[in-house]
Amino acid sequence: MKSNDAVARRLLGYAFAALFCAGLAFASIAPAAAETAGSKALAAVATPTCPTTNSSSTAENTPDLFPGEQIGPTLVTTAGKANRTLTADQATAWMQSWVPASVYEHLPPDSPPSGVPVSHLYMPSTYEGATSCIVGWYAVQGTQAWVGMPAQSLGFASVPKDTWIAAPMPAKTIAAFAGRVKPVQSAATPTTTTTTTTAAPATHSGSSGSSSWIWIVLAVVVIAAIGLWLAMRSRGRRRARTT
Repeated sequence: MKSNDAVARRLLGYAFAALFCAGLAFASIAPAAAETAGSKALAAVATPTCPTTNSSSTAENTPDLFPGEQIGPTLVTTAGKANRTLTADQATAWMQSWVPASVYEHLPPDSPPSGVPVSHLYMPSTYEGATSCIVGWYAVQGTQAWVGMPAQSLGFASVPKDTWIAAPMPAKTIAAFAGRVKPVQSAATPTTTTTTTTAAPATHSGSSGSSSWIWIVLAVVVIAAIGLWLAMRSRGRRRARTT
């Protein structure tokens, strides 16, 4: 019986050690998995400032991005190139080419290849009377485009961490960035609790799903070890009674 108890205790020790190690592994891996190549490359970017704007600088006929959300004339900076400005119409059209899909379709994260030049867009925004500066990222290679944002509040939505996505309509996004697309009437307003997928919920949900399976497997191991220990202990007691 003593040998059975020793084996059972050893199994329990292994099971709890595995559970503890899995907890440490998850704690160290999860933050690293949340980072993207794009966020690393942009980590050293200085705090941006938006162009000063007021209600008169936005054309009266410029549609809202969402009802109550207006984008003003936007500063565009790209390394190695002269700064330029998008009009309120052009900036709104650029945002309309990908933001609604990011909010409603939960697009997966996707960073531009290393070495592709990144443009930064600094967009004065007014949402329900409150002003802010929305920062956007843009990269293009051939016919493929990527868009992203650093962690920030957009008023109508939030971006909890730096993330890139592939532009859902790259041809339109590329043309809009060049100023060749006109904005359209805004879509319905999402709730303020909406999180855009430039925040990469797909990565978060994927990592949480994987970690859930780890915990389930380890829980089964622990339960099996306890059951084995109880069975061996009961068997040892029955043998002791018969002798």
